[in-house]
Amino acid sequence: MRSKNNGRIAFNDGCFACIDEVPHKAITVTIPGLTCAKYLFCSVPCATKAKAVTGMFTGEIAPDCPATILRRTPNSRVYLDRDSGVALL
Repeated sequence: MRSKNNGRIAFNDGCFACIDEVPHKAITVTIPGLTCAKYLFCSVPCATKAKAVTGMFTGEIAPDCPATILRRTPNSRVYLDRDSGVALL
């Protein structure tokens, strides 16, 4: 079950039009769980992630931006749309 706070966080992220659209169940994967995959494909489809995308590609590899670890992960691919990658264009 989704906790009230987790649902609010997902809603505030801008991925859902209203709080009722936020799924009640979700899967959370740790960084070690992600990086042990043979192939890793990440799709980042919206403007609300533009700051994180910029940090992922230009920032120091560090825990405060977990996505930066993808730069050290073999066979990883990141797919952006124009909105999420706007600062990299």
